[in-house]
Amino acid sequence: MTREEMAQTSGRSVVGARPRVGLPGVRRTFFVLGVLAALLPAKQAWSHVTDVMPDAVAEMEYQILLDFQPEKIEVRNKLAMVLYRKKKFKEAETELRTVLTADPANFNALDGLGLVMSQTGRTKEAVPQFLAAIKANPQDVLVHYHLGQAYAAQGDLTAAGKAYSQALALANQPAAPATSAADLDAIRQALAQNEQQLHQASPAQ
Repeated sequence: MTREEMAQTSGRSVVGARPRVGLPGVRRTFFVLGVLAALLPAKQAWSHVTDVMPDAVAEMEYQILLDFQPEKIEVRNKLAMVLYRKKKFKEAETELRTVLTADPANFNALDGLGLVMSQTGRTKEAVPQFLAAIKANPQDVLVHYHLGQAYAAQGDLTAAGKAYSQALALANQPAAPATSAADLDAIRQALAQNEQQLHQASPAQ
C-alpha cells in the first residue's frame, strides 16, 4: 500500500507526498515502525545523537512517521537534527519551535534551537536558549560548550571561558555521561584559545 493509499484509508489528506525509497508496502511499514522503536530517550544534548540512516533517508522516514504520529516529539527533534546537519536551518527551526510549543522545557529542542540561532548569526538570541537548556539538564557537557561558543561569538570572553570550564568540569565527573574524545578536544581547544585572547586583550603588566 502506498503512502497515499494509507492516508486515504485513514481519511487523512496527503500534503507534499514523497516518493518511496525502494522499500515496498509491508516492508516499508515495518521499517518505519522499527525506526520508531529504535529511538532512544533524549538524555544528552541534541548534537550528541547520531542516526544509523543516511540523512537523506532519515529526513524522509522521520517526515513519514510524523505524518501519521505528529505527537512524537523526539521524532520531530531527530528530524530537526537531520535538517540542521543538512543546513536547512529554517526548516529545522520550524520543527524545534513546534516541539517547544508542546513542551516548553524540552532539553533537546532548546539546545537545538540555540544551535540553529548560532549558525544563522543570532548568537544573542541563542544565549537564553542555551541557558534554558542548562536549566532543564544542567549536567550535560555539550550544552555548556554551545553556550560558550555563543558568548565568544559576541565577544564576551569571560563568560565564554566560564562556560567552557564548566563543560570540562562536568566531563571530569565520574558519573558524567560519556563525551567523545573529539568533543572534549574541541572544548579544550576553545578554552585555550579563549584564554589566549583574554591575555592578549588584557593591559600589559
